[in-house]
Amino acid sequence: MALGSSMTLSNLSSQCITELFPNKKFINLGCIGLLIKEDLSLLKAILSAYHPEKIIMCGYPIDFRMHSNQELINTREGIKYLECKSIFWPYIQHRQLKFYLWKTISNRLLTPRAPEYVSLKYDECGGIPLIDGGGEANLGRFSKNPFFEIDTTAYAYLDEICKSLADEDIAFTYIHTPVRKGLMTDSLKQYLKGHSQKTEAIMSRYNMQYINTNDTLWDDSLFIDYIHLNQQGAKLVSEYAFGSIFNS
Repeated sequence: MALGSSMTLSNLSSQCITELFPNKKFINLGCIGLLIKEDLSLLKAILSAYHPEKIIMCGYPIDFRMHSNQELINTREGIKYLECKSIFWPYIQHRQLKFYLWKTISNRLLTPRAPEYVSLKYDECGGIPLIDGGGEANLGRFSKNPFFEIDTTAYAYLDEICKSLADEDIAFTYIHTPVRKGLMTDSLKQYLKGHSQKTEAIMSRYNMQYINTNDTLWDDSLFIDYIHLNQQGAKLVSEYAFGSIFNS
């Protein structure tokens, strides 16, 4: 099972996971805009009803950023939409999970018409492989600033995620997804290094797997914007990440 923001939704390749683990069931519950705090809320709801064998999360500093619009979201229509989807009802009592549901519904209804990309369609596992259609990505997003103001208190949520999974004896892999080569600078390397050191220390404390894909450079052609990988890029980065696990 995969949880997280669009870093998980699109940067984790369902094709790669199903090929590497052909005898396992896999679902991607990533959601555009989700913060690490909201990942924790979703995980708690899941663990109240299910016991997955493994959790995978792809992340970038954007997931630890300073703010969320969740308080502004009106979830009434989203909950009404899901009324017949009984599997979702355990989530609805959680305020932050209402935001997750609203975002998921909004993404499903609106993203196929998003002008920035040729295709934003869910695959059979719940992920969204991004297809740029030969350079039709939004150029503004391709050059967007990859620095985000990090809320240092957000690291506590990752710690709690690790502790919750360790208590339930559930394996956890965190993959720090890359930024495109053309944006990499010395200052960005230092920024990412600082974030990686903090997240890796938390993962190590609970003996969980941490993979930093920024330890190598990734060609711009593998990205649809500044931090979102296209379908080919997601497969290559996923293979690289899990290859690091298998070879360790």
